[in-house]
Amino acid sequence: MTFAALLDQLPDALAADLSRSFASLIASNPMETFYGLATCHDTDTYSCYLAAHSEEAILRELQQRSNASGTPISELSSDRYWIPEWQFTDDSGLVSELHSQIWNAFEREGIDYYAERRRVYDAYVEGLRRFEANGGISTYDRERFLLVPWVHDPGDENVWVLQAVERLNPKRVSELFASTYGYT
Repeated sequence: MTFAALLDQLPDALAADLSRSFASLIASNPMETFYGLATCHDTDTYSCYLAAHSEEAILRELQQRSNASGTPISELSSDRYWIPEWQFTDDSGLVSELHSQIWNAFEREGIDYYAERRRVYDAYVEGLRRFEANGGISTYDRERFLLVPWVHDPGDENVWVLQAVERLNPKRVSELFASTYGYT
């Protein structure tokens, strides 16, 4: 299969994997109130995993910091949008088989991956959009729930993340994320 054909499959495959993975995460953590979901990528966008965080996880973090420092919880703050610290992950590898096929197509077709990685990232953004359109977060208050295609240690990709968050989220949510995003 060609790179273009495989890339066309990526959004639907990601939406399906996210639905399965997030439903499993919710079922195994029924007492958590999730407020964000991220697909996490390295700058090459080769591997991808799900991360999520909850209000209760923030309270546990603040309680632990309070106990260690003696500082009252009311005087502590948490960066609720710093994805690398999010507690819940699914490392099973979202769309991992499709990724292998895409990488093989790059080699087979002689495609410069770095010239095409934005198209791969945009396919992830579209997968998140389809996940939401298919009801993936329908039980959550959309004015408080963040969807983000996170890139670890981005270079130029930092702009991609901010643009994607703006496209995927209500204005209030994207503005809150942008105000705390550490790679600007």
